Amino acid sequence: MIMKLYVKPNSQTQKIVYDSIDKNLTVFLKSPPDKGKANKELIKFLAKYLDISSSEISIISGHTSREKILMLDLETITSIKAKLIENEK
Repeated sequence: MIMKLYVKPNSQTQKIVYDSIDKNLTVFLKSPPDKGKANKELIKFLAKYLDISSSEISIISGHTSREKILMLDLETITSIKAKLIENEK
């Protein structure tokens, strides 16, 4: 499954925010967008958040942009939706 999200590097905390109006997912990261540091943190953070291996997540577009396109398997997408709904409560 392909997933589009936005990354906000240099943030105070790591968190994932879903905007239900725009249907956008934004990931806030502590690392700067320097030499792939934010990309590495993104994959590590999402893997930990979703309790999956980091090898199950890959950036297929947006390596130097804040707008990323990730490749995930279908089970991972279902897990993301469940966790986001759980966190909104």
